[in-house]
Amino acid sequence: MSETDHTIRPAQHGEAERVKVTPNDYAAVQYEFYIPCSVFSHSATRLFLERIQSVENGATVFSGLTGTWQDKATGREETEPVAIYRVIIHGQRFQQERARIAIQNEADRLLALLSEWQESRQTEFWFTETNIHVNSLRLQ
Repeated sequence: MSETDHTIRPAQHGEAERVKVTPNDYAAVQYEFYIPCSVFSHSATRLFLERIQSVENGATVFSGLTGTWQDKATGREETEPVAIYRVIIHGQRFQQERARIAIQNEADRLLALLSEWQESRQTEFWFTETNIHVNSLRLQ
């Protein structure tokens, strides 16, 4: 895609002006971390998210969600309030395999730290990794 020019008129009184929109597209990897709301504010979770943000500053948090699964022991459907923490990392900023190992190590540490207190103990921690193509438009 190429840069485009546009004429705009400010909402408040003023003269028309020209702006440019510059596109940028690139390969990236999207990580989503599924975090129970009961431990989202826990210090171990905050530390985990700080370490993830050290790679790419900025993320989207989807809150107010419900996770569901089938309990293998009882056969019943279980539910739990969850948040999804999504971060997108530019593909040229890292090696994907090394990043996956680093994230796995951080997630292992998080699961271990959460198990120090019975109230925050988790038996599993999930994250997904998806190769995506990002289209970013920047107003100049």
